[in-house]
Amino acid sequence: MGAAYGSYGIYGRDETSEGELEFGGARTQPLEHGADVTSDHTLVLYRLPDAPDGSPAAALRLWSAVDVADTDGTVERVGTAVDLPGDGASMSIYDPGGDHRADRTDAYTIGTARLDIAGLSATMPLPAGTVSLDPERTAVGDAGGYAPLWTGSHDGTVGLLATCEIRWPAGTEQELTWSMAVETAGV
Repeated sequence: MGAAYGSYGIYGRDETSEGELEFGGARTQPLEHGADVTSDHTLVLYRLPDAPDGSPAAALRLWSAVDVADTDGTVERVGTAVDLPGDGASMSIYDPGGDHRADRTDAYTIGTARLDIAGLSATMPLPAGTVSLDPERTAVGDAGGYAPLWTGSHDGTVGLLATCEIRWPAGTEQELTWSMAVETAGV
């Protein structure tokens, strides 16, 4: 998928090394949007060293992209979300946590906020619109969630890149719900 989207590819551009982080798994999901447009979505889990409170922890990388350049349409909204069950699993740090607007920057960088973790930073172009989060679906703590989204109107490629840290009680199953959505117009 990285080749299909160029600098909007699965890791953005200028990816730094993931170092010694353990790859825990990945899921991909394409969505159809009319006859000629498909969006692609990926969720990647990296196992992190235990959190300062001793809880097992993981970093999630969320990536979505859609390209409408070969159509007369536009991308209007791209979103992805992770929701945790109420079994002690908790949402911790996430990035981006604020707005990034194309009228102020042409790219944004995400990374983990844990000082004991190197890597996992990447930069994603921002050709139009705003990257923000859905405040109704984003919450830190037990049974939390994280819902980054891009909104705007663009007649080319749009990528969304985000990361968050999840924690869960030792000895429990790691469960989460992952969702994604893309809205286009004129496709």
